[in-house]
Amino acid sequence: MFVVAKIDLGRKEGRKGEKERVRKKERKSQTELLEFKNSLQEYQNTVGSLKNRLNQAEERILEVKDWSFELIQSYKNKEKRIF
Repeated sequence: MFVVAKIDLGRKEGRKGEKERVRKKERKSQTELLEFKNSLQEYQNTVGSLKNRLNQAEERILEVKDWSFELIQSYKNKEKRIF
């Protein structure tokens, strides 16, 4: 009877150990998933920031083109007045 009780106790300890290993794997998986999610969010933020910078640059380029066109037109008008 004593030997049987020891074997049963060993099985219980084995099950507890297995459950703990499974829990550790689950926690590790959850941690890795959160890290991946955070990395993905950082990537999306970076892409969004780059898009904003590109849009700002395009706006500035258009402003310079408009300014350049206005200067050319102004210069042409001055030439017409002189001649």
